[in-house]
Amino acid sequence: MGASNVAVATEYVLLSVLGRGGMAEVHLALRLGRGAPRPIALKRARPDQDASEKSASESALVSEALISARLLHPNIVTVVDLASWNGETVVELEYVEGASLTQLLHWASARGQRLPEDVLFRIMSDVLAALDHAHTARGIGGRLAPIVHRDVSPSNILIGLDGHVRLIDFGVAKAPSLSAETPVGTVKGKLRYMAPEQLSGDAGLDGRADLFSCGVILWEALSGRNLHNASCAYSLVLGATARRLSSKIAVSRRVDEMVARCLEREPDRRFPSALALQAALRDCAREGIGFASSAKLASLVREAQGAKIAARRALIETKLAELGVRRRSVLSLTQRATAVALGAAVSALAGAALSLLR
Repeated sequence: MGASNVAVATEYVLLSVLGRGGMAEVHLALRLGRGAPRPIALKRARPDQDASEKSASESALVSEALISARLLHPNIVTVVDLASWNGETVVELEYVEGASLTQLLHWASARGQRLPEDVLFRIMSDVLAALDHAHTARGIGGRLAPIVHRDVSPSNILIGLDGHVRLIDFGVAKAPSLSAETPVGTVKGKLRYMAPEQLSGDAGLDGRADLFSCGVILWEALSGRNLHNASCAYSLVLGATARRLSSKIAVSRRVDEMVARCLEREPDRRFPSALALQAALRDCAREGIGFASSAKLASLVREAQGAKIAARRALIETKLAELGVRRRSVLSLTQRATAVALGAAVSALAGAALSLLR
């Protein structure tokens, strides 16, 4: 699949790079035309790739957009449009004003602290709600068609200024019929957070691989240490057992056992579903200080990333002024962008997704 499979879209103005991966990069951009200009996140293949690499990256972008079209959930970033722009295949995403979990963890670490347990548990509970939606996705006729994310990591978890948590980047997700088959032995995702069966290239992996990744995030965020680095991650395939969290910090028995179960080498020994892990997380929260409120998450994001967010708003305002657009509150623009994202995604992508599901 490539640019010929998508419609020519309206104009975009790129403002700054929000993130960059091995295959693609995401820009803060303005979408012009078809109504008032609004800030969006635009995902495109990295421009430094050769023709073959770029073709593969753009095919992955199309696959990601079609997979995401099936995932309409408040804890999953909305894919708004799939377009051909300036000869490139691009994916337009809901722009989330906020911070990634990676940024929050680094911000806390720089102060010699860890994220409060109630904040971490609330974030991960919302991530598990998103994963449950993906793992139990259904296709035409109600047939179970589960989607495995395969890249659950702190950089793919966003916490917005609205206090909402969103899971992003289904670029390496595994889904029946909508994504290209991954050859046996091919590894996709970030090594540090991969389950053993994913590291070994097991074509039959299921949602429990994502739960292992959640376990790594919990272990590292609670302890303030890396569970392992990429160079020794393959030891898990050879049978190594993850260290107990209680060997590093003082935690309750319930939390220790929950995290240890997530990190079991054999999938059958882990939690059977995202909902089961979410229930265990809820029990741990009740034993502690509960879940943080959305207001608390929003306050933390403002404290940690407020300056960067303000700079991006100023950048948007400046570009709107240059374009001769009547000046307005950027906050209202971003709120409007979020409000229209769900409806736009349904109308723009549902047809393509349905045709591939038949």
